[in-house]
Amino acid sequence: MNNSNLEIREKIKKEFLLSNKRRNIKIPSGINFNIENDSVIMRLSSNAVSSNMQKDDGAFEGWALVLRRWGKYNNVIISWDKPNSIDNRHYQRFLFRLKHFSQDFNAWFLIDKDCQQNLRDLKINTAEKYLLNIPSKRSDKVSPKPEAVLENRFVNSDLREPLMNISNASSIFRQLPVGVFENKVSKSASIFTYGKSAIDIWGFNKFNELLVFELKADSNEKVGIISELYFYVCVLQMVRKRIFKHENCLIENKHLLEIPKTKKINAYILSPTLHPLVDKKILNLLNEVNPDEISYHYIQFNKDLKLTLDVFN
Repeated sequence: MNNSNLEIREKIKKEFLLSNKRRNIKIPSGINFNIENDSVIMRLSSNAVSSNMQKDDGAFEGWALVLRRWGKYNNVIISWDKPNSIDNRHYQRFLFRLKHFSQDFNAWFLIDKDCQQNLRDLKINTAEKYLLNIPSKRSDKVSPKPEAVLENRFVNSDLREPLMNISNASSIFRQLPVGVFENKVSKSASIFTYGKSAIDIWGFNKFNELLVFELKADSNEKVGIISELYFYVCVLQMVRKRIFKHENCLIENKHLLEIPKTKKINAYILSPTLHPLVDKKILNLLNEVNPDEISYHYIQFNKDLKLTLDVFN
């Protein structure tokens, strides 16, 4: 299939070099990009829309923002191939993300007219009852993986106080699950992926605002971090609006019931480095959407684990 991937890469690379940066720039080969006048059409395969949003091919939000920021295109239009099963949990999550992203960025992000009817396959509507699973006791166990070790240090050990200070947190917790279920929490009622699907770190600040942190360890530089954090914010917004709910919270999880009472969401990328195309202007685009309700930030930590807020190298 002919596409404009190479042309788009060169345009982004040219703009990137003008900012006096020197890094190898790649765009995902699993997405077909085609230029039409001043617009770009992103075509995602059925595999891409059924994949983990961390993967480049599935992280459409991040790449749409990259096209807008670095490519300077007036419009980004998305189209996709439906998977064999619309019940695929990753696909349902894709449709949910797409619905919210197309509403938030409707001035320049559009759904191809031939795909608009596919949004009807989304199982979530505000008329039904949707539940989120609650943290299990297994989340207290710390994996030996680098990100899990760091996560535990930020929440339970030496890095807790620096993180709380820089985010004005009054409390922070590990692992907030983002599995969504219809009417009851069970495998048969699940709409999104669950199990390991969870927000790394979350909490509340001194101003009754909700905090969410997406943590990445060293060398984990993906545009998909934008898609992950955006999805978590969308889920938490649904909790704040009392469309998604937590039920049967025992005493150790009673703080979940405070989420709908919060005034705002502060969403943080927490990592030592970022993908070279993820910069302050990308976060500015996110922050233009609903600044009274949601704000996005970057907390960087260096090799000495010193934290800085909204400093982009």
